[in-house]
Amino acid sequence: MAVQGAFCGNCGAPLVPGATFCGRCGAPLGFVRAQAAVAPPPPASYPPQYPAYAYPRAQPAQGRLVRSHTTQIAVAMGLIFLLVLGAALVSVAALLNNTASHTPCTQNCGPKIGTALPSSATYTSSTYGYEVDYDSGWTVEKKTGSELDLSTDAGGAAVIGQKGSQPLDQVINDFVANLPSATYQDVKPVMEVKGAHLGDQNGAGMIYAANYIASNGSAVKVRFAVIAATKNGVTVVLFGLNEADTKDFASGIPEGQKFDYMCTEFRWG
Repeated sequence: MAVQGAFCGNCGAPLVPGATFCGRCGAPLGFVRAQAAVAPPPPASYPPQYPAYAYPRAQPAQGRLVRSHTTQIAVAMGLIFLLVLGAALVSVAALLNNTASHTPCTQNCGPKIGTALPSSATYTSSTYGYEVDYDSGWTVEKKTGSELDLSTDAGGAAVIGQKGSQPLDQVINDFVANLPSATYQDVKPVMEVKGAHLGDQNGAGMIYAANYIASNGSAVKVRFAVIAATKNGVTVVLFGLNEADTKDFASGIPEGQKFDYMCTEFRWG
């Protein structure tokens, strides 16, 4: 007869009251032994049983979420920056290509954008009838029927007319050779003036470098241009001199634009 609250002495399984053998392993009652109300721990071969809720649950890491969001924002901003930079580079490349392929205007052109020239004054040669416009802020040092001498902001200028039809190279060489040697020293040609002209008449021109000896004996490095043209038996020479500035001006003549203005606004009689 089974004992109340007994367990199998062979496998440790609880016995059903009134049972004559173990329901699990089939051992006879001779192996049954009485036990206390609390059952012995199960054999080591059976793993302990835990309630499902006893297992630790992974908690969301707030710090990792924050770092993840920060990284995503940084990546997005980086992509936006790259897109903007790419668009800017494409625009610059397109602008350069359009500039490079642009054909210079030769007829019916709009006004050029550049430094505005001051109001001009006009000299008229009573001997040869030609006219030339110049900066009204310059000072007239000498004016005759065939010659105009000016003091400019950075040097001087002159317009001289004469009868004759010599080769223009010879006219320019003679003009330079007749400059006072005590004032103009170490005169050397630097470059040819491309497209030299006076008004609507093509001519020739040359830029020179020299040491200019002032009246007080001080020496100044200068650049000057000599441009000559001939029309209807009249030869005109335009002379422009400035203290040399080879750093900011390719010709070394700071007032080169104003001298070119005189050539452009020259009108033959």
